[in-house]
Amino acid sequence: MVNEDGTAVRRIGSKGNGNGQFEYPWGLLLVGDRLYVSDYNLNRVQYFSATTGQYIGQFGSKGNGNGQLSGPEGMSTDGKGNIFVADYSNKRVQVFKEDGTFVQVIQCDSAASDVAVDNEGKIHVIIYDQHHVQVFSPDGKTRLDTYNNPAGNFNDPDGIAIDDEGYIFVSVYNNGTSYLNALCPDRKQVKLISVSNPYGIALDKDGYIYVTDCNDKRITKY
Repeated sequence: MVNEDGTAVRRIGSKGNGNGQFEYPWGLLLVGDRLYVSDYNLNRVQYFSATTGQYIGQFGSKGNGNGQLSGPEGMSTDGKGNIFVADYSNKRVQVFKEDGTFVQVIQCDSAASDVAVDNEGKIHVIIYDQHHVQVFSPDGKTRLDTYNNPAGNFNDPDGIAIDDEGYIFVSVYNNGTSYLNALCPDRKQVKLISVSNPYGIALDKDGYIYVTDCNDKRITKY
């Protein structure tokens, strides 16, 4: 964990498969005073105190049943006590309560790498190998739309974030040519920001954008 100026504050976890340990941590989600971390290899989500780093609990196990996961990646929340987990290899998003109680499955058309909820409650899911975003109704029962970059298809999109005004940010890694795509709410205009191998995206309350830069081993702030 780091301060806004990038100074390290605290380290959470260690390598392993026990409580509070990780093999391949992927997604991060802050909900109130809880920090949720998905683990791609261990097929689970653990949550910690965001202030102390203390381990609190976990949910998920290897499989394709309700509440089970196969390669969980990005996460999001709707602000109503629901957590959305992109269940990559199971080609779906699963919804849980904040304590890990299973709620429902949102079935996607292929591998789901990240998920974001917009200010209308609609659920946007990155479909990595289909190079587009699927949009579902707030209850997750109806597929409303599919979109990509209006200037051309996304190629291997990884992460997504949506701000309070409806602007959509999608990270794309395209065989060494990587971009952060910024789409207007109407999705008709897009700005491309060159980034080296981006994955996760996060927004803060002041409108700053944080992008993980895997090749350069850093987090870039815009």
